[in-house]
Amino acid sequence: MEKQKRAFRTGIIFLISAVLITITVALADFKIPNYTAKEIKILLSLLDLALVTTAFNLIIRRKRRFILEAVVFCWISFLAAFFLAELACRFYLFGPDCLSLTKMNSVYSSQGDCQPDIYQRAELKELLVEFKPNVDTIFHLKHFQTNSAGLRDREYPLEKPDNTFRVAVVGDSLTMGWGVEHEKTYAKLLEKWTNQKWPGKYEFIIFGHPGYALEQYMVVIENKVLPYHPDMIIVGFCYNDDEIITPEQMEQRGPLPPPNNPFCRLFMLDLIKTSRLYQSFVNPEAGSITPEEKQIRRAYGQKWFSRFKQFSQQHNIPIAVADLYMPGAREIFAKEFSAQYNLDYIPTKDYFGPEGFKHYAIYPIDGHPNHHAHEKYAHAIFDYLQTKLNKSTPQQ
Repeated sequence: MEKQKRAFRTGIIFLISAVLITITVALADFKIPNYTAKEIKILLSLLDLALVTTAFNLIIRRKRRFILEAVVFCWISFLAAFFLAELACRFYLFGPDCLSLTKMNSVYSSQGDCQPDIYQRAELKELLVEFKPNVDTIFHLKHFQTNSAGLRDREYPLEKPDNTFRVAVVGDSLTMGWGVEHEKTYAKLLEKWTNQKWPGKYEFIIFGHPGYALEQYMVVIENKVLPYHPDMIIVGFCYNDDEIITPEQMEQRGPLPPPNNPFCRLFMLDLIKTSRLYQSFVNPEAGSITPEEKQIRRAYGQKWFSRFKQFSQQHNIPIAVADLYMPGAREIFAKEFSAQYNLDYIPTKDYFGPEGFKHYAIYPIDGHPNHHAHEKYAHAIFDYLQTKLNKSTPQQ
């Protein structure tokens, strides 16, 4: 009888394990509309391993009592430890905000996930997506608001007011202010400082959007910036702007993804994947490119820097390239091509202190610059503008 009970309990153990393995396989085979599937699969795989290991251990050691109870206790202990570790990681990354469902559901991955309530398909196919107009929500824990034109900025009339010097600031998520309050972005700091220092009225309008690169910058300048009649354009050049994003590649990204629930995301795994130890073993060649790919990217950069120059000459609007530095990021061709095509180049690297990447990132698992980095960008560009705006101060 005792042997039968032991066999029955062992069978129950393997049945539970089989069910978990089946769920794991199902999550691997079916594409569910929630990017936490990968995290759930990893968690269930670890639970499978714990159950099977415990079962074999109990059988081999011939423990005749409390087999099922021991496995259940092991399972619950594992879940509790995993939960506490995840909670600790969230407090480390986000502080008390990690307890807010609304705020945590705004922490979308920077690897292609979209917060659907702020994006829509763009009318211009080269852009694929753009911000919805008149949005008022939370994005990466910060207040996020767009105007009637779908810009993350206050309302500006198309017709420039009299006695106004207007600057259009074009770029990607760094210029938009990913994870930074609107008034702390480098463009808004520049607007504040210029109006404090010089007489007249200065406007800095943000045309930044996540995921855009050189080609999209040119499309934005020609179709969205020009109607605002800017006196100057500043291109916020990012360290990955040499990545080629053709209209065909943009289209291949497909439609906007369905809503997700970042609150259910396992941030502990993200923290592990961004660690130096993990990267050195799993992805040691991350960020490296072949010489052939480098030549292709340089040709791509030359093409669009040339277009910037042609536009500047055609419309008599100066274009300056602000090289937005981040510690640890690779430096590419912004300085070289700016000189080649006679565009003003604004370096920002020298304004950063000895602090490392984590001091200037919004949080360790996301390398977008925080308000400290934006302040450095603003100081660098402001010093450049001091040599320009004294000659271009609006007449009172």
